[in-house]
Amino acid sequence: MRPINVIVPDPDALLALEIPELALVLLQHLASGNEGSSPARPVLMSNFFNEAVSPVRAYPAQFHTAITEHLIMAWQWLLRENLLIPAPGNTQGWVCVSSRGHQAVTKEEFDKYRHAALLPRGILHPSMSATAFSAFLRGEYDIAIFAAFRALENVVRELCKYPNEAIGVKLMRDAFDPRSGPLTDKALSIAEQEAMAHVYAGSIGLFKNPPSHRLNSFTKGEQAVSLVLFANSLIKQAEDLARANGLI
Repeated sequence: MRPINVIVPDPDALLALEIPELALVLLQHLASGNEGSSPARPVLMSNFFNEAVSPVRAYPAQFHTAITEHLIMAWQWLLRENLLIPAPGNTQGWVCVSSRGHQAVTKEEFDKYRHAALLPRGILHPSMSATAFSAFLRGEYDIAIFAAFRALENVVRELCKYPNEAIGVKLMRDAFDPRSGPLTDKALSIAEQEAMAHVYAGSIGLFKNPPSHRLNSFTKGEQAVSLVLFANSLIKQAEDLARANGLI
């Protein structure tokens, strides 16, 4: 068993943790054989935080109220993410660590899960929602980014009705060319039209091509979230321009 005060001995350090970070501490405690570790050993939140037996007692008394509140928020986070679930056969509030929770109990796996929660699949364009999101869930961030910008490339090609051979930076330069590009925003000044072409061409050159040639170009979940959502935004903007220009 791993008491919470062994995982994080310093109460000030515990209180400084963000809720998802504290949730990992709580999950490690519950999953290590304590009550709540399995359906056979479920736990009630009211019992867990009972003053007589609460793990909070291991900290100095002046921290008890603040730590209890902090841990309750972490408990609710685990429930929301289905890392704690209602214990099978119980309807009175008893919960236990889910199989997903046990898989996520190491920091590396937990970080992957926490980052996955940052990428809302519901707002992703259909062209990337399966490939990019699935790779992201597996922690394959470079592949997720590549899939997102490949989706951007495919959507722009289809909107412009270009042949399959049209790819990469040249595709974007042609699509957003201020003089003849099908997706050029004529409401903008020439300088702004050129800037838009730079954005689309640069994004493909910088974010699609490197991951397709080198593994582990991008290894951080937060970075992957930002780039996948950036590609998503560019796709939606391209579709809006296609509608405005009568392409769809």
